[in-house]
Amino acid sequence: MQMFARLWKNSFSLRPVVRVFAIWGAVVWGGQAVFGQNITANSTPSTYIGLGNILWTFDEYELGDAPANWQTGIEQNPSDPGIWQVVREEDRASFNQVLAMANPSDGGLFGLFGRTFNLVWLEGSSFHNGEIEVQFRAVGGENNQGGGIVWRLQDKSNYYLARFDPLESNFAIYFVRNGARQELASTHVRLSEHDWHGMKIVQRGNEFAGYLNGQKLLNGSSNLFRKAGAIGLWTKGDAVTWFDNLIMRPAD
Repeated sequence: MQMFARLWKNSFSLRPVVRVFAIWGAVVWGGQAVFGQNITANSTPSTYIGLGNILWTFDEYELGDAPANWQTGIEQNPSDPGIWQVVREEDRASFNQVLAMANPSDGGLFGLFGRTFNLVWLEGSSFHNGEIEVQFRAVGGENNQGGGIVWRLQDKSNYYLARFDPLESNFAIYFVRNGARQELASTHVRLSEHDWHGMKIVQRGNEFAGYLNGQKLLNGSSNLFRKAGAIGLWTKGDAVTWFDNLIMRPAD
């Protein structure tokens, strides 16, 4: 899948590859290729790619606004929320659309509240066990960069989080409870700046693992959030980050 995602990003035409892959998956796995299948009663452009796996490329959303049926939230400084937008990636031949934290909160009051967490999640989504994968690109930010994946989200103040910050060269998994973040596992790792990279989390019961560019770097366990919850994306402070090719592979 990682190789497929890289091919996807560098292709001059994204949509035909999606269709071929989905149809191939339907033939091999006996799934049904359905384009634009809903995972809730609400309409959200997505692609079913077999075995219950669902892909969001953000190419079917309107430019300039937060995606329909995606909710946004902020912690620490609600008076200065960041703005999530669907934007076009015009510096590559593919002209893909991506979901971007394009106008982040800088923490307000000259950054004194720099712990601001900018969050967007898919309303009605449900993830308990399985895998979530996304491509991300750290575009900018003076005090913070990068971002990551949110899962088993109960509300905007309670969820699991995996994030990479290139300024700190740090990949970490946390739980956020009542808006306060606590680290569960972390490691020092360097990635090339301003390039696209892949992040994946795997959750099985109370055990989790975190991957960057296909390499397993983190693992651990937590019993805090045992119920299924929504999936989403996350940035901190003034980080400007783009996300694309979000995949959910539920295992139950």
